[in-house]
Amino acid sequence: MRGLLAVFFLISSAAFAATPEDRLSTVFQSIEANRLDEALQRVDALIREYPNFRLAHLVRGDLLLARAKPLETFGNVAKTVPTEKIDGLREEALARLRAARSRPGEDRLPRYVLQLHPEQKHVLVVDSRSSRLYVFGNDKGMPRLVADYYVTLGKNGMEKTREGDQKTPVGVYHVTANLPRKKLTDFYGSGAFPINYPNEWDRRQGRSKYGAKSPGKA
Repeated sequence: MRGLLAVFFLISSAAFAATPEDRLSTVFQSIEANRLDEALQRVDALIREYPNFRLAHLVRGDLLLARAKPLETFGNVAKTVPTEKIDGLREEALARLRAARSRPGEDRLPRYVLQLHPEQKHVLVVDSRSSRLYVFGNDKGMPRLVADYYVTLGKNGMEKTREGDQKTPVGVYHVTANLPRKKLTDFYGSGAFPINYPNEWDRRQGRSKYGAKSPGKA
C-alpha cells in the first residue's frame, strides 16, 4: 500500500466487536440483492442505536425514495437541496462500498509493518486513497489483518504542515492518550486518540506543533 499514514498503539481487543460500519455493510448487501424492505429494516435499527450516523439517514432517505422510483446513486434528494450538503456523504458511501468489495487478502501487508515488536499489540495503517483504516494484530511478530474501518481525512487533503490547515499528517505516529466522550465535542463521536504530531521528523521539516486526533465516530 502506498500513501499510507501509520499509527502505532496498544488497543483492547474489545474495540473490534460489532461496529456501526458492520451494520451498514449489511444494509448495502441487502440493497445490492434488491431486498429493499430488508435494507430499510436494517437501517432503521441502525439509526435507533446510532441516531447521529448521518450516512445511515441518507441511505434511509434513498430507500424511502426507491419506493417511488429506481435508485440511481446515493443521495437522491430533491434538487432544491444544496449539492455540497450531500456530496461528502455520497463519497463516503461509495468509499465504504468499494472497501467492502476489495478488502486486501491476508497475504498483503504494507511495507511499514513487515515485522512487529513483541510489545506492539496492534498497528493501525490508514490508506489515504481509499479512506480506510486497517488494524493489524501482532501474531508472534508478524502482522495479521483483523479489522478495517472507514475514516475521514482532512478537508484539504494530506501532508499537514501547520495548525489549522485542515490537512491530515502523513507519517508514523504513536497514540499518546485516549480521550473519553465526556471530554470532547460531538465532532469526535465516542472518543479520540491524540497522536504525537509533530514528531522529530516533522519538526525537522518545519511543521508546526499541535497534534491531530483520530475521531472515534461511526
